[in-house]
Amino acid sequence: MEFLECHNVIQMLLWLCIFGLGYTQDINGNNEQPLCQIKLGIILPYKGNHLWTRPKTEPAIQYAIEGIQNRTDLSALDHCEYILNWGDSNCSEILGPLVAIDMYYKNMANVFVGPACDYAVAPISRFSPFWNIPIITGGALVEAFSQKKTKYKLLTRVSGSYEKLAQSLIDLFDKYQWSNVSLIYHDNLGENAKLKGKSSCFFTLQGVFRELRVNYIVEPYSKHFDETDNTTDFKKILSEASERSRIVVLCASPDSVRQIMLTAAENNFNNGE
Repeated sequence: MEFLECHNVIQMLLWLCIFGLGYTQDINGNNEQPLCQIKLGIILPYKGNHLWTRPKTEPAIQYAIEGIQNRTDLSALDHCEYILNWGDSNCSEILGPLVAIDMYYKNMANVFVGPACDYAVAPISRFSPFWNIPIITGGALVEAFSQKKTKYKLLTRVSGSYEKLAQSLIDLFDKYQWSNVSLIYHDNLGENAKLKGKSSCFFTLQGVFRELRVNYIVEPYSKHFDETDNTTDFKKILSEASERSRIVVLCASPDSVRQIMLTAAENNFNNGE
């Protein structure tokens, strides 16, 4: 699924490059050669447990390019040269932007693919309007990236944002007339917060929290915990949530969600209420 999604993204990207960079024709409409040279500045982590990494995306990028080159209805692209310039973002708010700056000064990118990690893509997407280099990413899902008219003018997100997720949940709550909702999620606490910043679960439920407060004029109960802390008392967290709401939204790793659900079953929280 990730391979196919990336393949479709890259094909769309190449089309944007062609129409954005343009190609020349003579007065009779015959294409001059060479038509174009497209430089993709691909800034993704080379390793790690991330959705978008080089091992996952590189085959899809190659496949997308081959697919475009083999299409007989795209004669305009016959003489285009595709240059893939890779850079390791390390999913870092420091190293990711440094890679982008290096590519910009060395004229290595007509368009950036990635980064996908929020902290890495944020500064680059603020620089890109001044460089006139667009960014296409499968990340940048945080609500703040919706500020297209001001900060992130050349940023294109190809995945559904957390804001859209929040709107979908609100529609679900409206359908079943749910308004008392608790949010329980993993966040990086203590030393983890210094090393990693806020977790993806924090940003995922940030929009939900805001939408609940706006739509129902209530302060939703929210409780965070650190998955790396083995002393977390899930029974206490669930008990506090049950005193305030009948609906609980969870965001955590599969192992943590499983542990929470087992705790809920052991304490009869799955009795239909």
